[in-house]
Amino acid sequence: MVKRYQEKNGAKILSIILTAILISICIYSTQSVLAEKNGVTDPGNFEFDPDAGAITGYDTAGGLDVVIPARIDGVDVKEIGLKAFTESNLTSIEIPDGVKEIKPWAFSVNDLTSVKIPNSVKKIGMMSFADNDLESVELGEGLEVIGRAAFSENNLASIELPDGLKEIGLGAFYRNELTTVKIPGGVKEVGKQAFNENNLTEVEIGEGVEAIGEAAFAKNELTSIDIPNSVSVIGAGAFYDNNLTEVEIPDGLKEIGGGAFQENNLSSVAIPNSVEVIGEAAFYKNNLTTVVIPGRVKVIEKGSFAKNVLTSVKIEEGVKVTGELAFFGNNLTAVEIPDGVKEIRDGAFQENDLSSVAIPNSVELIGQAAFYKNDLTSVVVPNSVEVIGEGGFFDNAIISVEIGEGVDIASNSIEGNFKEAYEENNKAAGVYVREDTDSDWRKKE
Repeated sequence: MVKRYQEKNGAKILSIILTAILISICIYSTQSVLAEKNGVTDPGNFEFDPDAGAITGYDTAGGLDVVIPARIDGVDVKEIGLKAFTESNLTSIEIPDGVKEIKPWAFSVNDLTSVKIPNSVKKIGMMSFADNDLESVELGEGLEVIGRAAFSENNLASIELPDGLKEIGLGAFYRNELTTVKIPGGVKEVGKQAFNENNLTEVEIGEGVEAIGEAAFAKNELTSIDIPNSVSVIGAGAFYDNNLTEVEIPDGLKEIGGGAFQENNLSSVAIPNSVEVIGEAAFYKNNLTTVVIPGRVKVIEKGSFAKNVLTSVKIEEGVKVTGELAFFGNNLTAVEIPDGVKEIRDGAFQENDLSSVAIPNSVELIGQAAFYKNDLTSVVVPNSVEVIGEGGFFDNAIISVEIGEGVDIASNSIEGNFKEAYEENNKAAGVYVREDTDSDWRKKE
């Protein structure tokens, strides 16, 4: 009796298991048939996390032209997971409406030539479409975040950024072929290198953008740029290596980063009084002929106006330091340094055409080669100066120096035997002269 019961019960369990298997097969077959009917890729080829609604992987046996289903096993697809399709040799992808986020590296390193991002997607993660062959991308209206290097290393010639966009990450469109771009005002900061190394000839930056990141538009073909009033910071190298001939810098801007406009073709620039920082090499190697440095700028940084064609510079009162090589390699014939400047650093006015210079009684340091290779014939070194660095006034044609007492003079600060003559007179204040550039120096009685 017991044996018959066990056999009967076992048969029932086996029947239940077989029924479950058959149901699963039917469901899978039904999904496959529906997938084929609806033109989507067979759901069986996707790795899927039903709890997160996330596709986490893909079997390329399903093909290289992928149409992602909106639902898998009755669960909505809400997310394309981390590296879900990376390095899969995909040639096309269709993303269903309903997906809210595309995670980092999701479609990186494939052969995609175009992609349409549905309106439901709010965030595109880091490098999610990097290193493809994308020639066109359509971004949905719901998109808020484009992550770091999301579309880098592609072939995009154009892109329309949605009005609701809030963030453009570092290198988002680095190394593409974009010719124009419009940045919506809701983007507070254009990320570092966001559009670096494209073919941009036109950029429109919306009112509301507050910062332009480092090298954001570097290495493009821009000839002009209008920066809105909302921008307070232009990052280092932001417009480096373009073809800019004009730029409008808004009143309210506080910082121009190092190399921000380096290696362009600017012939003039109006720096507003609001600017407090002009970084190293900010305007290096342009065609500037005149410039006014606002008084809020405390330090004119290293090489900030070097290698231009400046014939006139006005430094407003408030500036404290003229940095290394700040005006190196220009065509200045005269310069008036305002009272309050304490340091004229190494090479600050090196290799110009200066025939006169007015040094105020606030200057304490004249650095190495500060006025090297100019056309000065006389110079007045005020009593405030404590040190003149090596080569400070070397390679001029100076025959008259008025100098204060006890200045520490390095060798070759001034050509000839000036240092020896000054020290032989116990570094006494006075006027030192020589007949010509071949004669010895002596203290004038």
